[in-house]
Amino acid sequence: MVSAFTIFISSLTSIAHSNDQNSTQKSFAQRSCTPSPGPTHTVIKVTDGRSLLLDDGTTVRLSGILPPVLPLVPKAPSRRSKSWPPEKNAIAALTKLTVGKTVTLTFANPRKDRYGNLQAHVFLENKSNALLSSQDKLPRSTPWLQALLLQNGYAQAYEPRGQSHCFAQMLFIERKAQQQNLGIWAHPLYQPIPSTNIARLQKVRGSHVRVTGRVKNVTKRSSTTYLNFGTNWRTDFTVSIPRTVLRTYPNWSKSLQKLESKTIEVQGWIRSRNGPLIELEHPAQLKRLEN
Repeated sequence: MVSAFTIFISSLTSIAHSNDQNSTQKSFAQRSCTPSPGPTHTVIKVTDGRSLLLDDGTTVRLSGILPPVLPLVPKAPSRRSKSWPPEKNAIAALTKLTVGKTVTLTFANPRKDRYGNLQAHVFLENKSNALLSSQDKLPRSTPWLQALLLQNGYAQAYEPRGQSHCFAQMLFIERKAQQQNLGIWAHPLYQPIPSTNIARLQKVRGSHVRVTGRVKNVTKRSSTTYLNFGTNWRTDFTVSIPRTVLRTYPNWSKSLQKLESKTIEVQGWIRSRNGPLIELEHPAQLKRLEN
C-alpha cells in the first residue's frame, strides 16, 4: 500500500509541475508525503462522512478532510438536517467505496486528535474505483481514500492543528475539483466569500471557508505577520501568520511583502479577533489569484 501511495504522489507531482500556474502551490504539492504503514481491517459501517467503523470495533476518522455538514439551524441549534443532499451524497460515496472492503491504515503523529479519535490516512485494497471517471487526470488505480473523496468533491481539505502531513497534496487535489465545480463546490455554501462582506464573515465564525480579496497591506507585529484587507484592522478581515509558520517556511515568509495590492484566496477557520480573521497553519492555505 505504501508503494502505491508513493506512486500516486509521484504522479501528483508531475501533474502539479505541468498544469499548476501558482509556483508556491506547486512547490508544496511536490513535497514528500509518506505516512507510516499500519494495520489492515475490514470496514463494517460508515458512521458519517469521514468516519469508518472497523471489524475490531474501533472507529477511525479520515485525517485531513471535512465532510459536508449543513450548518446548525438557528431556531433549532441541537438539530441538523439529515437529508441535505451534499451530506447524503458524501456518505453514500464513502459507503460505496469502503463497506465490506479491506483497508490499510497509515498513521502520522499523533495517531489521535485532541478529542481522542483515532485518525489515519486510509488505503483501499482494491485498485479499481468506480468513482473515478475516464477524464480524471489522477491515476485510476489510486487507492488513497482521502484523495478519492477530495477529487470528486465529497469533502474539503483542512490541516489539523500541528499536522501538516500531506495537507498540501490534498489541497492541490481539492482545487482541481473546485475548478470543475464537482460535488460540494457547485453548492452556494461553498463559494468564496468576498473579504469586504464582513457581516457574512461574522456569521460564519467557527466554519471552514474560502475568502477572496485584495491585500491592502502587510504588517508585522512582534512575531506575527498580518495581511490586512481593509483600512481598519479592528473591524476588517485579516489573515494572521504566526511565528511557528514563519519559522517553518522561511523562504515563503520572505515573499509575503509582495502580496500587497494583490488579490488572493485564503481558506481556513474563521475566528473573531477584532474583525473576522483566519490564522494560517500552512502556506498552502493561501493562493494568489490573477489580478
